[in-house]
Amino acid sequence: MVFGQMTVPAHTILQEFERAKADVSTNPMLAHLWAPRLVALPPGYLNLCEQTIKLAEAKVKQWLGQYMFCGKNPAQAEAIAKWLASFDEHQTHGRPIGIELARQKGLNVTALEDNQALQEGVPSVFHATMVTFQSTVCLKVIENHRGKGRYAVAQLFTQPVPQANMPVP
Repeated sequence: MVFGQMTVPAHTILQEFERAKADVSTNPMLAHLWAPRLVALPPGYLNLCEQTIKLAEAKVKQWLGQYMFCGKNPAQAEAIAKWLASFDEHQTHGRPIGIELARQKGLNVTALEDNQALQEGVPSVFHATMVTFQSTVCLKVIENHRGKGRYAVAQLFTQPVPQANMPVP
């Protein structure tokens, strides 16, 4: 979830709210400390966090069932989606999942080292994408193997800062 200039996992926002409730229930004087923080949340934000978590897990379950486990055990897709959505286990969106752990959990993954074409192609695509993001206003790249693509770019607007009418001495 985006909060100000920060991206914060939805689970973190919900856990912080639960912590605030527990703190205030235990010691009502702490309400003065929590109030400014909670007032900063827009209306419906906690509900949005809950719905985002549910949607993410549902989409992962759907995609695993449609693609990786198509025609196979649907319970496996659901179990893996629940595991991937487990914030208590992963604690952040940025925590890597190694190939061995992914395989242990039942994901069908291929090591780059096992496929020379992938080992050469994936880093090239990664580096080209990183250069694009770092040197342009491009925010999103969707491209296929036929050279067709869509690109989302940022529009930057500048707004002049009004100057106070100050008398010149």
